[in-house]
Amino acid sequence: MFAFEKRLDKNWYHLIIQKMKRRVIVGFVFFLLSVSCLMAQDIPDGVVKAFERGNASELEIYMSDQVNVSILNGAVYSKRVEAVKALETFFSENKIYKFLLNHKGKRNESGFIIGTLVSVKKEEFRVNCFFKKVHKHYYIYQIRIDKTNE
Repeated sequence: MFAFEKRLDKNWYHLIIQKMKRRVIVGFVFFLLSVSCLMAQDIPDGVVKAFERGNASELEIYMSDQVNVSILNGAVYSKRVEAVKALETFFSENKIYKFLLNHKGKRNESGFIIGTLVSVKKEEFRVNCFFKKVHKHYYIYQIRIDKTNE
């Protein structure tokens, strides 16, 4: 083997090692970003599905122990069980045709959703649902349902 061939082999080996290091670093950074996105808790999608179905029992899973419920200006500061009963009454009187999620957001230790419930009678209700974060999970602490201005 000639001297320039040895130098060429060393340079080629060095380039391959550099490329492998870059790929490992890029892969590791991608892995960390993916894990951090998965670890970030979001407002539960089950809340939206429960409103779509008009199902108070499904909402109960996501409620805090104390829930401020205001349905058509009738405020109730209650335990979870009482809040579910109030929502069941509302849903039985207003069969849900669809729920439209208008907006949702979160900041630090709280979150919210704003949506529109449409009954089978085509009445529209604005829904504001507020969450607080407890032990990495969001729980409902306030639900407000008002008739929309037409």
